[in-house]
Amino acid sequence: MSLLENALATSLPDDAPTTLAQRLSADGPDVLAFSLRSIGYEIRQTVWLVIIAFLACVLLMCLARPAADFTATRPKKFWLVALGASLLVFVWPYVMPLYLPLHGILQWVALILAVYYVGPERRRMGKSRGWGRGGGRGDSGW
Repeated sequence: MSLLENALATSLPDDAPTTLAQRLSADGPDVLAFSLRSIGYEIRQTVWLVIIAFLACVLLMCLARPAADFTATRPKKFWLVALGASLLVFVWPYVMPLYLPLHGILQWVALILAVYYVGPERRRMGKSRGWGRGGGRGDSGW
């Protein structure tokens, strides 16, 4: 017997199946459903953390860009408020466990807004001049 089968045999009552195969067949799909449910939870939490990190980076990129790069129709203040609200929509259920109406739709809108800022909006602005007023060193983009 393997170590797992031995542990199962010692922790079960006398009339319970003793081998691992008997134990899994006796429990049926409940064991598998529980493990899939827990794996699904871990995957969801990992995806949520990746999205939070992405939104935080996008907000920091917006803070680092000078206000002169933005247009009059969508100024820097607009993007700061929009990206800050996007981050808040994803963090809200964990900070304040209250129900937000249309929470799933708000999360999709927040994610699309952040992706739009990173893609077409930053491309329209051109290369960043770096941190601060004087710009970075050379044309490296850092």
